[in-house]
Amino acid sequence: MGSAVWVRQVIDGDPAFEIDSREIPADWPYGTIALGATEPGKVPANVDHAPAAGVSDDGSGGVGKIVYDLNPSLVDWAYGLTKQTPLADSPELKASRARFNKDPIAQQPPKVVEGDSLGTDHFWHGAILNRWAEDWVRLYTRGKGSLEIADCEDQGMVLAIDKLDQLGRLKKSRLLILRTASNFTVPPPGTSPVKSLFENLASSPGYLPSLEANYQVGSLVTTELLKHWDQYENKTP
Repeated sequence: MGSAVWVRQVIDGDPAFEIDSREIPADWPYGTIALGATEPGKVPANVDHAPAAGVSDDGSGGVGKIVYDLNPSLVDWAYGLTKQTPLADSPELKASRARFNKDPIAQQPPKVVEGDSLGTDHFWHGAILNRWAEDWVRLYTRGKGSLEIADCEDQGMVLAIDKLDQLGRLKKSRLLILRTASNFTVPPPGTSPVKSLFENLASSPGYLPSLEANYQVGSLVTTELLKHWDQYENKTP
């Protein structure tokens, strides 16, 4: 919690079939299935050229675009500019991280990283759906991506940016996305998903630090762009 992530790829987690986990076959790890597939852990063979939602002929409903790649050079530039930024830590954050005593990565203090974002309006929590999220990112990126952070907005924003780029209103190659982590997507050992989810919603110790981290890191990039706009106006960093 409290870390900042410069997003490399946005993966849309919304277009899916779903069967309640109490009714799925015994060998299924979860009940969320990609449109065009018939079981978890698989995506359609034509995933890179799938029809827009609602116009497919095979009953899948179409999936449209799932993975949106951001300009890697621009993301690397922003990361290089900010990666040494010290982010606030606190006794509350340390205590929250310490509960994840079997996960050394979860115990690390806040820092700036690069990674992939899963955007979905489906606010999920717990180890089972976290496995779905990790699989979803890995499968749709052909094994090149891995889940770094989850959110509820990026999938809609990048779709809008993509359409505006097609209309010539802006350049999607200049899009940067900075996410900051306010809570974990799985409970610590010994805590139920229900208790973990609703405790986090009520009083996550990472919420205010994540807002501060967003300003700390993001302001470095915006200040650099404004200070040298004569250089960047017609040339992407």
